[in-house]
Amino acid sequence: MSTPLNSLTVAGQTMLLTKTNSGIAIHLTTTDATADARAAIPDRADWTRESVADELDRRWSPVSLCGRTWAAMADGFDDHMGRRVDRPEAPTCRRCLAAIDNYFPTPTPDDRIPILADLAATAVNEHGTAEIVGVPGDQMNALRRAIRAQLRQRFGFSTRTFTSDGLIVVSSPETRHLIEQTAVRAIVELDFEATTKVDDSDWRFKWTTWSVS
Repeated sequence: MSTPLNSLTVAGQTMLLTKTNSGIAIHLTTTDATADARAAIPDRADWTRESVADELDRRWSPVSLCGRTWAAMADGFDDHMGRRVDRPEAPTCRRCLAAIDNYFPTPTPDDRIPILADLAATAVNEHGTAEIVGVPGDQMNALRRAIRAQLRQRFGFSTRTFTSDGLIVVSSPETRHLIEQTAVRAIVELDFEATTKVDDSDWRFKWTTWSVS
């Protein structure tokens, strides 16, 4: 019975996809050269040493990148309804995914970040929210940090951000009331018969518009 290793390579380092005894998240686990290193799968009588030689090697850290103690390598399994679930091919644990950033060089912040951070902070103060569209993935964290700093330094506001596919949405608990006012103005401005576009230029910004190159 052959059970291939379920792993992937991150920045040149092999990492094991693992699961815990509770929850459905798939974690990442690095190799470990210490005496605490664990095997990828439990030692079971129905597996011969030859068929799972790599998996039984005790070379994996006892905890995943997020610090959770894992139970076994993530593999295909039968769910509670008796259906076969395919072997996971990528991690889903958000903390493990965030920890991966530490394995890559810190990207150089783009020159437009200070400009967009200033615009976003002003928009949040005036409209309660701001959106930046088309942000490259390697610039997301730097832009979010810059926006937080601007809101804190200029207005004393805390920050909430949402990101998805190049989009950053920024708001603050201190300006929540302004979001409703902005939404009402947008509805008033919208001409449904003429399908007039709402003027969002004061709170929605495109990354490419502010290129300084």
